[in-house]
Amino acid sequence: MKVLIVASKSENGGAPKAMIEIVDNVRKNYNVEYTALLHKEGKISEYCRNNGIDYCIDGHEPIAIAKGSTKIRRLVKLILRPLFIYKASKRNRQAIAVAEKNLNLDKFDIIHTNSNRDGIGAMIAEKYGIPHIWHLREFGEEDYDTVFLPPYNVDFMNRNTTRFIAISKAVEKAWKNKKLDASKICHIYDGVDLNLIISDPERKQLKNKELKMAFTGTVCPAKGQSEIIEAIGRLSEDEKELVSVDFYGEGVPKYISSLKKRAEALGFGDRVNFLGHCDDIGARLKDYSVGLVCSRSEAFGRITPEYMSAGLIAIACDTGSGPELIDDGKTGFLYHRSDFDDFARLIKKVLNMTADEKISISRAAEQYARESFTAERNAENIYRLYSEVADKK
Repeated sequence: MKVLIVASKSENGGAPKAMIEIVDNVRKNYNVEYTALLHKEGKISEYCRNNGIDYCIDGHEPIAIAKGSTKIRRLVKLILRPLFIYKASKRNRQAIAVAEKNLNLDKFDIIHTNSNRDGIGAMIAEKYGIPHIWHLREFGEEDYDTVFLPPYNVDFMNRNTTRFIAISKAVEKAWKNKKLDASKICHIYDGVDLNLIISDPERKQLKNKELKMAFTGTVCPAKGQSEIIEAIGRLSEDEKELVSVDFYGEGVPKYISSLKKRAEALGFGDRVNFLGHCDDIGARLKDYSVGLVCSRSEAFGRITPEYMSAGLIAIACDTGSGPELIDDGKTGFLYHRSDFDDFARLIKKVLNMTADEKISISRAAEQYARESFTAERNAENIYRLYSEVADKK
């Protein structure tokens, strides 16, 4: 079976990681030959070279963009939208020409698009009559405030896609509400490469009174880092001395600066650290006792099972996929989003738990995550879908 897999323009975040894990495990366990269609040279092209995977750099552009994080940016992007539409249309026409020049597109059994922001896979599928599988990794407006660039829309997705993969039940429901063809949607949770996640069997951090908390993800308003700052600010002075939080992830310097200033104003600036991108986060998580997930609406949030696999106690908001991944009070805790007092209540709750109580939740979380969110299970489900689609062809 030959699959053309389409990577997104951005190589940051969970989507490219999930794509590489799919390719790795499906290639290893099943008779599938991948070719990657990439926007540019970078981490994924390096991965392809190192693993003997054919790839083509075509420069394709997303068909959906974020509206903008501030009123000024939203206004500028609205004014410039015709330019974005023209750029995407021109670049994608050129990208298809590049792909046609460098690849024999007729040979592919399936096209698999890894992000709902990219439409070139659907365009090629329409032109060549190739079955198309489209991964839905975001809600769209609810999480990243994105909008389709005309003429692309839900009708375009429905016409040119054989099956959609939603990475959670919450994402599946959201896209059904947008009128995506419900009969074409299935949900398959992302897998986690558990070989990269190290847990501490001794649970040393959980035996300490101090709570070392970690947050992993892009530092931006949609990811909710401000909620962490505000929740800690509601702790007593003595409680603040027992809490620290390390943020891992790239972000806008101005936003990071505002978070630092707010933490300082609330009296715990020295307990907050912004450590930037980290390639070996799976090895570092064991040094923490709590993992935080505070996104506006997390589509899957692979960091949640990563926290759990590492034996951390996850505290997440009750929107998006959070309630699917965490059994509240048993494998982690859920707070009401934007309710800083409720968030602070859970931090206090964990602070006041005995070591045995914390370890009990930690072990239950690790067992559940390592049984439920494996890369192997994800690959099996993906391959099963490939086979179903290829058989119909």
